[in-house]
Amino acid sequence: MICLFGAPDIDLLRASSNTLWSCKSLGNHGIMTVDVKEISSVVAMAPHSTNTLGEAWANRFFVVEKPGLDVAEMGGFREDDSDDEDE
Repeated sequence: MICLFGAPDIDLLRASSNTLWSCKSLGNHGIMTVDVKEISSVVAMAPHSTNTLGEAWANRFFVVEKPGLDVAEMGGFREDDSDDEDE
């Protein structure tokens, strides 16, 4: 299942040099299923903070690429990718 969002706010996108992709949720109308083989990448859509930015930002979300990987890096854990089982 995936959840589709509307197009990014073009003014914010331009002002941020194509960095801030701020989109509105399509709600239940944007939910659909896709074949897993069609997925080429995974992103998260994090909600903007209405506490900081105000109610105008309610129902707006921004793109976060590779969610969770930055936290794994901060924790210092690295998985050993080697195939050596004799260690």
